[in-house]
Amino acid sequence: MTLAKTSGLFGVKECQIATMTADVVGSATTYAAALDVPGIKAVKFDPNVKSVDNKGDEVILDTEENTEYIDVSFENAEVSLDVIAAINGGTVTTSGTAETEKNVYMYAGTQTSSYFKLFIKPKRGDTVAGIDDVLFELFKVRGTLSVTPVSEGWATCSFKGKGIRTKGTVDSTAAALYRITYAADTITIA
Repeated sequence: MTLAKTSGLFGVKECQIATMTADVVGSATTYAAALDVPGIKAVKFDPNVKSVDNKGDEVILDTEENTEYIDVSFENAEVSLDVIAAINGGTVTTSGTAETEKNVYMYAGTQTSSYFKLFIKPKRGDTVAGIDDVLFELFKVRGTLSVTPVSEGWATCSFKGKGIRTKGTVDSTAAALYRITYAADTITIA
């Protein structure tokens, strides 16, 4: 059976980010090891499309559309100091042992957020159509992760940012923006 190119997608079970380490024209874009974004709840991708019309003779003769960037947002249920540092900048330090041990995230106002690759895996694709796993990848994302404690409830983390095209190449594709992969077997995030 040929693998389907159309699938329903159910849930969102995994989200990871990998900090961009190099993005140079003519070279492969590279990333650090991926970090798990724990307790992913929802992810939204909203393309920003610029449209330009060529008008003449009192009509539109042609139109050109281009996806300039993608607005990205996600919400997750657990607060990871390492993920906050990777996205917002800042550092995580560990000190002490046993009862005196502390993990501390510190942000200074001069630090800037980092570009990263965003990986999203739904819980499943259409297994009847042979699609066992699905992976969304946005290659160059930047934004801010915020933490919201609430009265009588669990705190959530919320990310808002923008995905743009790479300067370098991703699997020999220049100016890559995003990729969606359907697979007959499990996809491993490298």
